[in-house]
Amino acid sequence: MLKLRFPAVLAAGVAVGLLCIGCASPGNPRPPSLNLPDKATDLSALRIGDRVKISWSPPTRTTDGVDIGFPVTVEICRDPVLPPPRVKPPRPVPVPCTAVLHLPGHAGASTAEDKLPASLLAGPRLAIAYRIRLLNPSGRSAAPTAPVFAPSGPAEPVVAAFHATQTRPGVVLEWGPTPPEAAVEVTRTLVQPQAAAPKEKKQGDIPVGKKTDPAAPVLLRPATPANGMLDTAPVTGLTYTYTAQRISNVELGGRALQLRSEPTSTISVALRDTFPPAPPRGLESVPGSLNGKATLDLSWEANTESDLAGYRVYRVDLADPFSTPRLLTPEPLTEPAFRDTAVLPHHRYRYRVTALDRSGNESRTSEAIEDIP
Repeated sequence: MLKLRFPAVLAAGVAVGLLCIGCASPGNPRPPSLNLPDKATDLSALRIGDRVKISWSPPTRTTDGVDIGFPVTVEICRDPVLPPPRVKPPRPVPVPCTAVLHLPGHAGASTAEDKLPASLLAGPRLAIAYRIRLLNPSGRSAAPTAPVFAPSGPAEPVVAAFHATQTRPGVVLEWGPTPPEAAVEVTRTLVQPQAAAPKEKKQGDIPVGKKTDPAAPVLLRPATPANGMLDTAPVTGLTYTYTAQRISNVELGGRALQLRSEPTSTISVALRDTFPPAPPRGLESVPGSLNGKATLDLSWEANTESDLAGYRVYRVDLADPFSTPRLLTPEPLTEPAFRDTAVLPHHRYRYRVTALDRSGNESRTSEAIEDIP
């Protein structure tokens, strides 16, 4: 009887052993997630007028590495940087984070503005520390970000008397006197009335080799401290807007910080070609004949304008006291030369030449020349 039961018991034991081998080991249990958003990154603070613009990039995961699937509240803290205490405290002091703004978080690059109270707009300049905490629905957060800094104190004055004038070389931008320690930065923006605007001419303020949106704002600064500059990049036929800001740099607690004024009112400049070419120069004449008829051959120096359409020739018959300047070339000449075959022998003629551009602007007349065929 024992011999018969032993194999059965052994088989049952083997089966149980194999079943246990197939069982997965549970390992150490993971603690429950705290659902704390990770820290924001790319934090910056910029003082503009009596406000501070704060920018940051929000996280997409919690401190546990899990995708954030709940609403997040952004808490912005502002704390003046005070001199260190003379006596070292017995234990570490918690990092201050005095909340001044709460706003709902969203994906992607984010900004907020902190309007400074009167107490921070007067008195000596101090560095102001800004930090961000991201709160979950329970109001809990990880540690605040590392601080970024902006200066307190009076706001930079707005750039005075900012105006723009169109000239042949470009747009002349001018403003009122600026202290030598301050700079002025101009922002130019292309206004696109049509779907596709022509590409702007290359200019040093646009990085070479990089694709740029022609409608994106372009920052301009004078090459040397001055109360004006010439912008040569705008294209005739398009409209641009300009604003200007005054910029000062200060050092507080070993930190180099920047203050900007509020932008000026926007100036709009519609570039139209209203500038005529230069008058032709070097007009000369040579008497001649063609098939037995008298002629006068005129020539002059070529104009160099890129939008030149041609030349017009005017003549006065000095033998006729009532003669007025007569246009000899209804169609503009494309070359700086003209042969006048409609002349009479022994008559004195006076010639002048003008240049014409593609917008129909006509130059002043050249110096006159007189000759007799």
